[in-house]
Amino acid sequence: MNQRPSRSDLYGEVDRISHELWGVALEIANKPELAFEERYASQRAVEYLKSHGFEVQTPYLWLDTAFRASFKLGDGGRRVAFLAEYDALPEIGHACGHPLIAGMSIGAVVALSRFRGLLPGEIVVIGTPAEEQVGGKVLLADGGAFDDIDCALMVHPSDRTEIVTSTLALFDVTFEFKGMAAHASAFPFQGRNALDAAIMTYCAISALRQQLPSDVRVHGIILEGGRVPNIIPDSAKMRYFVRAPQIEMAHEILKKIAQCAKGASLSTQTDVEIHVADTPYFPLLSNERLCSIFAGQLDLLHVPYEMRRDGKEAVGSSDVGNVSGLIPTLHPTLQVCERGVTCHTRGFASAAVTDRAKEAMVVGTKALAGTALEILSSPEIFKEVREEFLSRTAYVCDRLDVGHIS
Repeated sequence: MNQRPSRSDLYGEVDRISHELWGVALEIANKPELAFEERYASQRAVEYLKSHGFEVQTPYLWLDTAFRASFKLGDGGRRVAFLAEYDALPEIGHACGHPLIAGMSIGAVVALSRFRGLLPGEIVVIGTPAEEQVGGKVLLADGGAFDDIDCALMVHPSDRTEIVTSTLALFDVTFEFKGMAAHASAFPFQGRNALDAAIMTYCAISALRQQLPSDVRVHGIILEGGRVPNIIPDSAKMRYFVRAPQIEMAHEILKKIAQCAKGASLSTQTDVEIHVADTPYFPLLSNERLCSIFAGQLDLLHVPYEMRRDGKEAVGSSDVGNVSGLIPTLHPTLQVCERGVTCHTRGFASAAVTDRAKEAMVVGTKALAGTALEILSSPEIFKEVREEFLSRTAYVCDRLDVGHIS
């Protein structure tokens, strides 16, 4: 094996393809697609990777809009995966900056691929659909997508650059109430009002929040509640997210809000069906050795950052938490806009397609590629990463029956 490539050579490769990467990111941003509908986004990413010599599997596993792109650098070594997200949000488009995530991950591997024969190991991009609504990474993890991967890397755009991030566990639950329709004026006594059951559930859960820990989040919407005012609604549907710092805590709270729905059902003489999505999000297990490597790249790039968010706990959830329980995982945030322009807003969607966002994407691509360079070229560094993971991991998915909430 010849001398490893220099960091400046690697950064130079990122600069050389930066215009191409921005073009891919903008094209994805301008065609927002929801969970498991990201056909254009995944195809555009795949086309670009194929044009740079990557071997691509798509669809990947049983997910039509997932893909896996691989490039062998040299014999031996480790297999490092870069995670690409590209799904949008309903109504507000790419308000979480996922095209930038895809651009950074794709750019990092293409830059690294220029050094075939100078590095051991293999680089992989895994296209992970449906992060926002379903949990594509959960399905991929359960299907074995990460069984042969040594570590996973990605960067999330934000209004701040934060190295050691955390996320909340999340359960997704739907309540469906069934009652009996009747004329709302002439024969209301013949009906059983499913909408009343939904509203009582909503109010009961809102009252329950007073007795919940401050770092727990429970929030939901009424999806269906009748069509016209003069018919007693015979069906209603609600969807809730339950979040907590630990998966066990979230599971206990899930059982509490299920009791709210059952009580409302009993009071209104309606029936309720409770459906818990089988893709719970686990809290992110940040690998601090990986984080320190990434922070070192930002130091070299003269980018300011904070190691942790002072005075605040985790505020969101991501299916990358499920990956972090299987292999060492990097998931820092990178500032792409002014402070206070937060994810899941129209303002953030607009900010993620500006020249400032482009500059941040290039920086993130360099830092990601540089982090992988350290892992690929140094067995000692990867050993430290792996040892920390083994000392801290506590993947508990197999210990929970996530569908049992009685």
